[in-house]
Amino acid sequence: MSSESVGGTKPRYLLDTSALLTFSGDEPGADAVGILLAKGRRGEVQLYLSFFSVMEAGYKAYQARGEDGLATLLASLQQLPVTRVDVSDELIALAARIKGMYRLSLADAWVLATAKQLNATLVHKDPEFAQAAAEVQLHPLPYR
Repeated sequence: MSSESVGGTKPRYLLDTSALLTFSGDEPGADAVGILLAKGRRGEVQLYLSFFSVMEAGYKAYQARGEDGLATLLASLQQLPVTRVDVSDELIALAARIKGMYRLSLADAWVLATAKQLNATLVHKDPEFAQAAAEVQLHPLPYR
């Protein structure tokens, strides 16, 4: 499976919550996410976020810094060259199938389903995705 969709369009990448947190926390792997974001700004790749990752990063920002942290996170996400993928009936069915097939958290099932639906490479820092490598192309960042 390729990160390019049929017809030679730009490579597609879905950033998992862990990729966002890696970048914002300047953890190992932040440089790889930064390179993808720079390519996204130049229009060389298409970058996506699952609505679930936005919520997941949002609640973590809220827990750490309250309303200000949540507002800051949401505003900063608006500045990134990413497209948020919201829920649809097709995505619900795909996420349900994936959750039924693999031992993944609900968040990971949503993210994996979104990457599969988009035919996007999943950029992540979660070893649990390895079990579903047949579903999507994976770009693992250095694990914690």
